[in-house]
Amino acid sequence: MSTTTTKVAEDPTHSEDGRQLARIQYIEPEVSVDPWDCNYFAIPKAKETIHSIQPLNDLRPEVFSSNNLYKLATHAFTAVKHQSKLDIAGGEGHDREKAAATLIPEIQDIIKSATGAKTVHVLGLGLRMKEPDPDTITLRERDPNAPPERCGIDLKATEMDLTKPYMGGYTGKDKIGPARSVHIDYSPDGARQILRNVRGDVIESAKDIIEAEDAAAAAGKDIAQYDGRRYGMFSVWRPLKKVTRDPVAVCDPNSIDFERDLAEHINKQPSDGGDYLAGLSMLRGNYADTQKWHWISEQDVDEVFIFQFYDSYALREGRPWGAPHGGVTLVGKEDGEVRNSVEARCVAIW
Repeated sequence: MSTTTTKVAEDPTHSEDGRQLARIQYIEPEVSVDPWDCNYFAIPKAKETIHSIQPLNDLRPEVFSSNNLYKLATHAFTAVKHQSKLDIAGGEGHDREKAAATLIPEIQDIIKSATGAKTVHVLGLGLRMKEPDPDTITLRERDPNAPPERCGIDLKATEMDLTKPYMGGYTGKDKIGPARSVHIDYSPDGARQILRNVRGDVIESAKDIIEAEDAAAAAGKDIAQYDGRRYGMFSVWRPLKKVTRDPVAVCDPNSIDFERDLAEHINKQPSDGGDYLAGLSMLRGNYADTQKWHWISEQDVDEVFIFQFYDSYALREGRPWGAPHGGVTLVGKEDGEVRNSVEARCVAIW
């Protein structure tokens, strides 16, 4: 495990130019671990772990203005103002039934408005209101007799209704905290596996796209150059209370080298057609000092982040296909009320 730092002012919580400092966790996946032995949606076991202190660039107020430069097409993330029909500040977003009935259609509308997509499938919601897990340590540092680290969603597929969006974190036995290891939820190949396996209604609506990608591969072409409709995968992330600790932060994908800085991790996913494997991308910390990290200070319940996991036209157009992100630890604000937030994974089809 290693740690890097940035220049700080006399106030050790901020950089010399006054930006809030955050502790960011990076993991290099241990590829020898069998993904079939892990939990669903599991973060990888660590071959290497790096913790880096980085300054956060505050997106407020520009990201909510008409002069916003942080767009999905250029940065693979953006943020919007959205007033839910639920009384979020009053706690209705924590209610499983109300969240399913109201937040899911609102999320579909948010993605349609932000992207122009015709169809949006919400794969599930993840409610995060648990203390962050301890630092991830490497496999070689672990006590071989210690119980396995908890990761992913500890829920049997037989306990999920896999024909509709899953509701992670809404019951006592599956509470989840901030995802501290910075990542993109899918790799390009992982996104293609999601499209082919995740849920029957998604597969049916993308049937022509899947056939077009398969035809390109069968012809020996670059699968990213398939002749078919565009699709993408996104997260809609909103606080359920004003965020005062462990905020989500996003790395400007234009500040990384995708080939050098991303490591693929294969994990297990459930579906109504059976379990399958799909890749996600972990951001390496070897070049942390060249990365540009952003956040929305004191992000409130009507301020919604949109993160792009994949855009099937991005590679052919030379745009970033995804944006690394994760829950970071604010230096000097490690304690306080646990972060309450909800996020959705979505498939969008144009």
